[in-house]
Amino acid sequence: MKRISGRQLGERHGFAANVAGVADLETLLEFVKAYYEFDGIPYRRSKITTALRMLLKNPSLGRVWIIREGHQAVGHAILTFGYDLEFDGPQATITELFIADQYRSRGLGRKMVMVIEETCRQLSIGGLELQVERDNIRAQSLYKQLGFRVHDRIPMSKMMGAGSGRVRSER
Repeated sequence: MKRISGRQLGERHGFAANVAGVADLETLLEFVKAYYEFDGIPYRRSKITTALRMLLKNPSLGRVWIIREGHQAVGHAILTFGYDLEFDGPQATITELFIADQYRSRGLGRKMVMVIEETCRQLSIGGLELQVERDNIRAQSLYKQLGFRVHDRIPMSKMMGAGSGRVRSER
C-alpha cells in the first residue's frame, strides 16, 4: 500500500492530520483514554498499548493520526482495514475519532473525515464504515452531513481469547 503522510493531507487553516508513529504512543494513549471515558468503554491500558503499538508498526492494518490545531495536539483518529464483499473487497472502518472537548465545534472532525476519505480513495478502498453511540446525536448529525447513512443492522461483538469480558459498560 502506498504510504500517505499527514503533511500531504489536510494541513490548512491551522488544521493538521499527522500520521502517528510509535514515538506518539503516550500522546495517543491519553486521547484513547479520554475517548473511552466519553463513550463509556472500559480502558485497559496494557492491552490497548499492545494493540496500538501493533497498529502503529504495521500500516497494512490501518492508519492512526494525531489531529492538531496549530501546534497543539487536540485529538486522534484510527482507521482499520478489512475486506467485505458488500464493498467489492477492501473496506475500512473509522474505529476512533476523538476531538478534545474544548476543540469541538471548530470543524476539525469534518476535516479529519475528509482526510480519511482521501486516504481511502488513494488506497482504492471501496467502502468506509464507522460506529457511533446511539445517544451521540451531535456526531450522528456530522456523519449524516458527510454522506454516511444509518443501516437497519444491530452491531454485535464478542471478545475472543484471554481476558474476554464486557466490551462496553452500561450507561
